[in-house]
Amino acid sequence: MANLSAPTLRRMEASAGPVEGMRNNVASVVATLKNAGISFVDGNYSGSGGPGVRLATPSGMSIDVNEKEVVQYPEFMDNDAPPGAGG
Repeated sequence: MANLSAPTLRRMEASAGPVEGMRNNVASVVATLKNAGISFVDGNYSGSGGPGVRLATPSGMSIDVNEKEVVQYPEFMDNDAPPGAGG
């Protein structure tokens, strides 16, 4: 966990362009996301779309550290959206 206040995170999220904030806060958020299985891509990879993030965990694998500690609701496990829907 990054241990930052909600207002600090909101200010960071509101930044236009590179994230603004104290270096230690930015580093804490980056480390927390990496520890959660997020990989940062700089845009210089085979593909297009520029910089972004993606899950570092291969498809089909659980991203939960301990599934016994996570509440899973079966009614929300199935994809009930029409084809092509997404966000």
